[in-house]
Amino acid sequence: PYDDAGRDFQDPATFIGIVSGDERVRDCMVLKPAQYAFGRALAETDACTLKGVRDAVAKDGVTFQNVLKNLALQPSFRLARIEN
Repeated sequence: PYDDAGRDFQDPATFIGIVSGDERVRDCMVLKPAQYAFGRALAETDACTLKGVRDAVAKDGVTFQNVLKNLALQPSFRLARIEN
């Protein structure tokens, strides 16, 4: 089973149907690429950036491509300093 409700899946299409409506999955799809892109752990100061990406992805469609595109369009990403 996938969750406390005992929803089960028999094939990938059913699994996608279950997880696509789960906000935790959408959050993970934004958080992990953002953490990788910034090269550091995320902080409270990233909340506005993450909200911007989440909102844009909710509007454009929850795909990995839209997550990366909208992350790259965020000012805090485009203006980030790279430290060695």
